[in-house]
Amino acid sequence: NEVFARMMAQRLQDRWGQPVVVEVVTGAGGVVGTQVVSKAAADGYTLGWVANAHAINAALYPSLPFDPIKGFRPLVNLASAPFVLTAGPLFQGRTLADLIAAAKSRPDSIDYGTLGNGSGMHLMIERLAFESGMKLRHIPYKATGQLVADLAGGRVQFAALGSTLALSQLATGKVRALAISTARRSPLLPDVPTIGETVPGFEFGVWMGMVAPAGTPDAVVRKVSADALSIAGDPALQEAMHKMGIQPELLPQ
Repeated sequence: NEVFARMMAQRLQDRWGQPVVVEVVTGAGGVVGTQVVSKAAADGYTLGWVANAHAINAALYPSLPFDPIKGFRPLVNLASAPFVLTAGPLFQGRTLADLIAAAKSRPDSIDYGTLGNGSGMHLMIERLAFESGMKLRHIPYKATGQLVADLAGGRVQFAALGSTLALSQLATGKVRALAISTARRSPLLPDVPTIGETVPGFEFGVWMGMVAPAGTPDAVVRKVSADALSIAGDPALQEAMHKMGIQPELLPQ
């Protein structure tokens, strides 16, 4: 989640007394940006913000320009966030049960958008489809803006949006929430049922954390990890996280 990453960067900057710049490097499901980190000097001045894709890409791509385990030093896991199953005006149903019924009655007639093959939203919906017996059409997008525009405009019927993005889109009134992927209902969306209420046992989320290039000294790893954990444990930041639908999950390296 870029918003959360920028919040952490600002607080690390305040603590360290030097600029902490967030550089968004897109491409290949995070591979391009992660490669930048893997090739950076192991001095603590270049850090990586990673999520599920860092683990997924090893299975998705036949070869990677780095070793996802040996090429990095883990620093800290900070949080997790759910997906909100979100429908646009093209889908007339009101619930997840309506979606499942429609997909079963008309296999491969309902489409959904994601940010590409192997993305968290893609895997979540495919798992949901597998467990509920749906056959759906996958429409991959390269950019979030185009995905949400097509969802709101009715060019794709639904998508699994990250919680922060979902909240902003729901506020426009152009899309509606069918279900959320947490085990329990969210206080931010108390009227939105969990997926598990319709598909028992279903739960899915995105974890977020930080890594450094392999070879980064132990002292640097300990310092960054301790400071990140301390900052993320601050009640004010945790309140801001909760307002975005992000759950703190603080685990050191």
